[in-house]
Amino acid sequence: MKLIKWMSKKTILGCLGVMVAALLGSYLSSLWPVRLSSIYSSISDGAIFDITSGLLAIVGFAVAFIAAEIISTYRRITVEKIAASFEKEVRDMSFNKMLRLPAKFYSDETSGEYTAKINQAVGGVSHILKAVCNNVIPVVFISAFTIWQILSRAPKSIALVLISFIFFETIASYYQIKVQNGAREKIVHKRAALDGTICQAIQNIEMIRVTAANKYENNRLKPITEDIKNTECRHHKINGLFDGIKQLLKVTYIVSLLLISLHYVSMGRMEGAMVISVILLFQQLMGPVDQVHAFIDEIASNAIKVKDLLLLMDMPEDEIFQFDNAKMEIETGDITVTNLNVFAPGTNKKIVNNCSFVAKKDDVTALIGPTGAGKSSVLKAIMRYFGSEGDICIAGSSVRECSQEHLCKSIYNMVQQPVFIAGNVRDNLIYGLEEIPSDEQLLTALKNALIYDELFEKTVDVLSIEISENASNFSGGQRQRIALARAFLRTPQWFFLDECTANIDNSTTEIIIDNLVEYARRINAGILLVSHQDVVIAKCNKSINIVNKERKKDLVSFPHEDIN
Repeated sequence: MKLIKWMSKKTILGCLGVMVAALLGSYLSSLWPVRLSSIYSSISDGAIFDITSGLLAIVGFAVAFIAAEIISTYRRITVEKIAASFEKEVRDMSFNKMLRLPAKFYSDETSGEYTAKINQAVGGVSHILKAVCNNVIPVVFISAFTIWQILSRAPKSIALVLISFIFFETIASYYQIKVQNGAREKIVHKRAALDGTICQAIQNIEMIRVTAANKYENNRLKPITEDIKNTECRHHKINGLFDGIKQLLKVTYIVSLLLISLHYVSMGRMEGAMVISVILLFQQLMGPVDQVHAFIDEIASNAIKVKDLLLLMDMPEDEIFQFDNAKMEIETGDITVTNLNVFAPGTNKKIVNNCSFVAKKDDVTALIGPTGAGKSSVLKAIMRYFGSEGDICIAGSSVRECSQEHLCKSIYNMVQQPVFIAGNVRDNLIYGLEEIPSDEQLLTALKNALIYDELFEKTVDVLSIEISENASNFSGGQRQRIALARAFLRTPQWFFLDECTANIDNSTTEIIIDNLVEYARRINAGILLVSHQDVVIAKCNKSINIVNKERKKDLVSFPHEDIN
């Protein structure tokens, strides 16, 4: 039922159209065997004795047969298109959900194995839709029309035989699935674990190379792949056994139908030509019913995958998104932090305790202190990424009462590890911007971050230089300077800079910070930064020392001003 709730109106209407097509196609599929039997009977009786006398009946048979096949083909193609669209809808929905989960989720769950499970689950949603529309619905309709055709033309006992065939075939398929459920679930989870291990290896490729760990990684994968192979082999052996049982059941029913039909013909209760109709209708029924196991298996295996997606969609979103519709906007002004306690994501563990300070809009303010004191955590708390208690106000307005979107427009936060997407320099500079700057503005930003000249040495078309995922084809200093260029393309009220020049030499850092301070003053923005670099702190006219007095207990912070 939840899958239906995820469907758009267009998808639901498409599925209803498929049901209508399946209904019409099933009727025609049950009709043409009867037409063929009627032609045979007419030839035997002499009613059809040449092409002219039989042309109309033959055309009627051909139209019914061709129409049934065309509708069936159209239905399958339409279902594939609907499933592809639905998969896209669910993929977009699940990705959006993942982006809105609490910070703890990203540290606990987002491994390669977990994301592989979600990816498989999204694919499983479309497979279930296809199994229902291409298998379940046609089987129901074809079975109903087949039994109706026989009930209207042959003794009811033959219809009962067909119903019993459907029943026993379904029972056999059910137990086949039941026996296989454990193996199927193991295969799904083992494949996800394999995907996670491979992703981890790719992410650690540098370590693998410098430690010559190729053999180690191969040996690490072998037990997993061997286990998957053995589990699948057992799975297929059991499948083969059940398939043999169902083939025996099918032959038994064909023989039984022939004997019963011949008995009724000998008694004069059934026409000889109807025997052909019965066998043809049974063959029409066998095709879809043969797929009972296939679609039950498909639904069962994908239901296991979809379970992870259902759990994801039921997860509570980060509380920051409850303010999505908040109308309050933050005014330009000083940042006031009072009695701030910051907690590790998803826990009650304090990582900053009772922190208070004021960062004035006209100052360049530094948060300084030893490693582990919680400087970055304070910025994350202001941005509402980490949970916190206490008051955080800008120009007297609490940041807790505005939407996350507006908060991020008011504060541009440069994190310690800048993120890059696979694309070119232009793609990465405009990341997250609603209005796309001109090429001239992009190049100016690169110049202000002192990265333009190095990029220009590679090619004149600087903005088209390719950047790999996480910018692994650039040095740490180059990555930070490209990330810093983004700041010159935004007009927030505040810039938060978290160790954003840690990999850049002092002389270059000094120029970049000067450029950024000048740019911030021009757009009337404040700067609050975290740094251990003396050259950066020297550019600040105020520093706030966050000190961890008890490293193994609570972290205590207090304001302290240094006049530079």
